[in-house]
Amino acid sequence: MPEINEETAYPLIPLRDVVVFPQMVTPLFVSRPKSIAAIEQSLLRDDRLVVLSAQKEPDCEDPAEADIYQIATI
Repeated sequence: MPEINEETAYPLIPLRDVVVFPQMVTPLFVSRPKSIAAIEQSLLRDDRLVVLSAQKEPDCEDPAEADIYQIATI
């Protein structure tokens, strides 16, 4: 398994009711404190990248790893 460090780990934002694809332009409405923190962390990075992945159940307020699809978009 590859080593995860600050350069290879990106902040994650689980999305409700939307799937984002590469090159897609769409507004994102972020309101959860953890998602806001992920955006703030991405702004501290030189590349400003963040991982966007859909939630399996949109009603889940605090999704765990099992509640988020493993395929995502950076």
